Amino acid sequence: SLAFSMLAFFSQHRLDALGVDQMQQLACLASCARMGTLPPGVPVRMERASFNSTVTPKVTLHMLGEIGQSFADTIDTTVGAFLQGYLQSAEALVPSTIRTLRPQIDSAVDDFMNEMPMCR
Repeated sequence: SLAFSMLAFFSQHRLDALGVDQMQQLACLASCARMGTLPPGVPVRMERASFNSTVTPKVTLHMLGEIGQSFADTIDTTVGAFLQGYLQSAEALVPSTIRTLRPQIDSAVDDFMNEMPMCR
């Protein structure tokens, strides 16, 4: 599983002024977030991310014919051993990759929020 923890800064004054129907609109919440930082900055950013694998990865191929299926079984076994052997390495790489990508993730969230329509 991959989990993200996000931190959002909201304008309390703008949030208090929203009606019930507006609180259910992403555009209105984005508007409150845009007004939550002075000077305007990235109001929503990633704080933490974690990756945890509780399953053993498995690949299953199906091919027609006896020889085809024998070949598919060989590939299944080889890929399965590779994935199982390197799973801990992959789990260790995910957090550092996410930390490296954090500025791009924050920028993408900011771009997404800036493309929101105005609150109505």
